[in-house]
Amino acid sequence: MLYTSYFKIAHKIPEEISQISISRRPSQNYYGQEYKELAPSEELFNRYKYGDLACNWNAYTKIYTEETLCNLDCFKVLDDLKRLAKQNKHWNGEDIALICWEGPECDCHRHLARGWFNRQGIECVELNIKEYNKRVLIKKLRGIG
Repeated sequence: MLYTSYFKIAHKIPEEISQISISRRPSQNYYGQEYKELAPSEELFNRYKYGDLACNWNAYTKIYTEETLCNLDCFKVLDDLKRLAKQNKHWNGEDIALICWEGPECDCHRHLARGWFNRQGIECVELNIKEYNKRVLIKKLRGIG
């Protein structure tokens, strides 16, 4: 399963979920893999945070989609992410969390990436650690996982 999450709670993410940063610059406390192809360009980031697009989420969405997502093949991206995930020795072979800075209630490019994956038929949801742990426990109790 493909998940999205953010650096502030990355230390709480179960180790079998391979974390991959999709930000321009990861947190200094982050030591996982990086996949910058899904990160916004430096120019777009700066325009949104400090420039002419300041807090204009609709304009940011349009440009990020055109500059980034429209130039990627989501199935190749998924293959790339799986290749990176394999470098996590604890990876369960299934779950990957795409990590960046903003919390779930904030506008963030990871939400756009998540929607992009879903539109292509690749399920991607915001990670709820409590729900994830509950599902894992149920699988173990049923002898599935």
